[in-house]
Amino acid sequence: HRRVDAASGTVGPDDALLAPEDDSTYEFDHGCQFFRADSPQMRAITERWVEAGWASRWEGRFGRLGRGADSRGSNDFAAAPDFFGVPGSEGPVYTGVGGMHRLPRAILAASGASVRRGVRVSSVAPAAGGGWALRGTGGLAALHDTANSIADGVDDAPLGVFDAVLLTDAS
Repeated sequence: HRRVDAASGTVGPDDALLAPEDDSTYEFDHGCQFFRADSPQMRAITERWVEAGWASRWEGRFGRLGRGADSRGSNDFAAAPDFFGVPGSEGPVYTGVGGMHRLPRAILAASGASVRRGVRVSSVAPAAGGGWALRGTGGLAALHDTANSIADGVDDAPLGVFDAVLLTDAS
């Protein structure tokens, strides 16, 4: 058995029978495994990521597991219903070098942006001098699986003024 840290994607040492000499080299992607760059803007951005060594074109094969023909009676993968445009897409498919979880980390590191983890933002408002004023809380009330009744009972506090705010889902 192995311990997987979902936040970092790394696997910790545990079972000596399965562990090579350096167990710290195992990493797992547990989200998106690839991406496409269909628009000219996204292709230009992706080429910069490829040049920086953050992304690479994925040359793997896409297929489908199942018994026999698809619902239309075809065994042809190219004729099979697509999976986010793959197979059958004219454009290339890309992946993050070293795993998809490394791509956003590289982008953030290059941007100089700061990331605050373990914070639940309760409000975002334009700041008087520009930027965005955020209020919220940390600790138990900030965890995504904390009941709203607990989180709502905590007084929020100013988190600071930020140049930009990136909104994501709770996971």
